[in-house]
Amino acid sequence: MRSLARLAPGDPLLVASLSDTHPAVLAAALAALRDEPRKAPRAEVLAVLADASRGADVLLELVAYLTVPGQDIDEDTAATLLHFAARADLKPEARLAVLAGIPRLGVPLSPKLKREFEPLTVASDAAIRDAALVALTLLKDSRARRELVKVYDEQIKDNEGWPLAYQRRGKIFLRIHEYGDAAKDF
Repeated sequence: MRSLARLAPGDPLLVASLSDTHPAVLAAALAALRDEPRKAPRAEVLAVLADASRGADVLLELVAYLTVPGQDIDEDTAATLLHFAARADLKPEARLAVLAGIPRLGVPLSPKLKREFEPLTVASDAAIRDAALVALTLLKDSRARRELVKVYDEQIKDNEGWPLAYQRRGKIFLRIHEYGDAAKDF
């Protein structure tokens, strides 16, 4: 399918595969189209994203497709993707992939996106919470950065001799691209 996507991206078989209800066929089509040159996502892919059931089945592939550099991704597409991250019925790995992908979409943080992030920043799952705060920090939300680092600062304050606390904070600094601070903790 990848060869078909390269040679004939408008081929009816490829387009039909994006309408297929079988997750394996849909995943293969998205993987094949991931590297096609494009200025914007295909309408058929956006239709999959808009379908809560089909989109959930191929969420990792959707994230890989949408985070290819050079595309014009709009705020609504980013918000739709964030809806998946908020779904507790999905695998944590898929939800985390969405949160890791959001900053790579090139969509600036808007009030609408910030509202979509809010329930994720107070999630009971610490990994989801941290991933949401990391994404917001990478989108230049300084409040999220303070909130993210605060938890790890408190762990260090309570246990100054505990190397794991420094390591955890160092990993967070790496994730938000603050390499100097990460080096201090390692």
